[in-house]
Amino acid sequence: ASPRILWADFQHSEDHNSGVLTWEVTAAFPPISLPASAPAVDSPVPLWSFDNSKHPFPSCGYFNVYAGTSLGGPTQATFIGTTGLDGRANRFYVDWAVLPDAIKGLKVIRFYVQGVTDRGEVMEWEQCVFVDASR
Repeated sequence: ASPRILWADFQHSEDHNSGVLTWEVTAAFPPISLPASAPAVDSPVPLWSFDNSKHPFPSCGYFNVYAGTSLGGPTQATFIGTTGLDGRANRFYVDWAVLPDAIKGLKVIRFYVQGVTDRGEVMEWEQCVFVDASR
């Protein structure tokens, strides 16, 4: 299975000077390939094997968060931080005052969330998500 970030959301604080970025992770499992001929109905051998390892579902150790515009895409976005420092998974606190100057002036900021698996693999952008937040 390979992890994928399913969705992201941004909630403004009451004063609109900050907000919280949240998201959820899922996994995509490879397609099952069946044998060319069907085994006997009473066969004890399964059609496919299961991953019996201790952690079959891949997880993310932390997430990198980038900010930019919808035109530049994730490769043109600016790194603004990483998660895990406050002990809460799948969320990132955004304070408009500490964003880089190039980002502060935007009316709509696109936040990109990129996962890093518990095995240290950085997710491809196709496995990641973004969310737009207006100022």
